[in-house]
Amino acid sequence: MSPLKKTYAWVVIMVLMGYTALCFLGPEQYESTQSVKIRCSNQKLAWALSDFNEWIMWFKDWDASDTAHFKIIGEPMMAKHGVVFYHNGMSQSMEIKAIYASLDFVDVIQIQRSVSEQKEPDAEIEFQLSEDEKGFAIVSCTLKQGEIPWYFRGAVWLTGNAHHWDDWNNENLEQLKSYLESRPTASQ
Repeated sequence: MSPLKKTYAWVVIMVLMGYTALCFLGPEQYESTQSVKIRCSNQKLAWALSDFNEWIMWFKDWDASDTAHFKIIGEPMMAKHGVVFYHNGMSQSMEIKAIYASLDFVDVIQIQRSVSEQKEPDAEIEFQLSEDEKGFAIVSCTLKQGEIPWYFRGAVWLTGNAHHWDDWNNENLEQLKSYLESRPTASQ
């Protein structure tokens, strides 16, 4: 083997070893947790999160003026309340899986999302609600969307693609905050 071919072979081996090491560093699944404080009550926040009629007003992937692509089913604030919608050319659905609450305070709202053609849940959204010392609501949103195949983890780490979920999560929480704080009774 010529010295040039040996050099190329070593370069290829080193690149593969480097990429393999990055696969160990990359995230195992797409996941994001972000929080925001909103000047409103726990009840108003819980209602905005557990009623898909309200999501149309703040959720960044939906256009409030284009309601023809939405079908809302079930009763708000109840398990099985859901929505079927079209986004990025695919029929998708979200459904409230569970709400954990006491008589006067909602703690957790869990939502499952699925692509309608697959009929299998492919993502979870969990909202954890709390209050600060002044009684303002704090919401922490955790998004989880499946496991990343091992051989793609290096590419996700290199491109920073996992941070896309943090940005998306922050944008939605900021829109939720703007929506609730702009309502006349948001601070009561």
